[in-house]
Order: sequence, then C-alpha cells, then structure tokens
Amino acid sequence: MGMRPVVPHGSRRVLARLIERTNKSERNRPDMTKMLWNQEMGVGVQELDEDHKELVTLLNEVEDATATGQRRDSINEIVDRLMESVKTHFAREEAFLVEFGYPGAAAHQCEHDLMLRTGLELQARFRSDSSPMISLESVSSLRSWLDNHIQGADRQYGPHLNTHGVY
Repeated sequence: MGMRPVVPHGSRRVLARLIERTNKSERNRPDMTKMLWNQEMGVGVQELDEDHKELVTLLNEVEDATATGQRRDSINEIVDRLMESVKTHFAREEAFLVEFGYPGAAAHQCEHDLMLRTGLELQARFRSDSSPMISLESVSSLRSWLDNHIQGADRQYGPHLNTHGVY
C-alpha cells in the first residue's frame, strides 16, 4: 500500500476545487492540434501555395506562443507578421483572380474582406489593455477558417488559373 500525502484540514476542499477547475478548463480547451500543410491543400499555383504555407506556419506560431504563455510583445510581433502576410496574400490572390477572369472573384474578395476585418479586430483587441491575451478559441477559429477557405474556395479557382497557364 502506498502512503497518502498529508493534506492539512480544509485544504482538501481547495485542492478538490482546483482539480475540478483544471479538469473543466482542459475539457473546454479548443483543439490545439497544429494545422499541417499537405499537398492536398495545394491550389495548383505555386506562388499562392507558398503564401498558404507561410500563413499556416505563422498561425501555428501564434497558437504556440499563446498556449505557452510567451510575452505579449513576442505574440504581438507574430500577430503583426501574420496580418501583414494575410494582406499581401489576399491582394496577390485577388489580383490573379481578376486578371484571369475568375467568375467567383467578387465573392472570393468578400470572404477575404470578412476574414481581414476579423483578424484586424482580433489584433486590435489584443493590443488594447482590455485583452491581455489572445484567446486560444480565437486562434482556433482563425485556423478553422483558413483551413476551410483553402480547401474550399481557394481550391475552386486553381483549375481556372491553370487553364490560363498559371501554375
């Protein structure tokens, strides 16, 4: 038989509440599985696929930094790089779609506009004093949106661009 640790009277209740809260927070924690780039996520346009890889990498960096409690200025720097990469990528992608007459270009740009607004709001909230940390739920939502967007709307334009010689 193992020995039970001696816990001062009254501390058992505090310890039990702490364990309960920890277990509850772990159950409510968003899925922290990293988003991994794979060939199936490719849209068939090398320059845009490289952009997507960079976005995935930066989003994973934000998620890692947040989950490990890195300093606010470190997380700010990663978020800034992510948002600059998002803006650059969206502009590049939209230029391709317009230049080569993709029929869904306007709808695609609307999706980008919504995501950009959401990302900029998250960035602003994080920079404000009222939000000391980016929530893991917010990062998880961004990850889900990016994954769904790449594998949905983005993969739809690939064949159109390919027929115009864009690879």
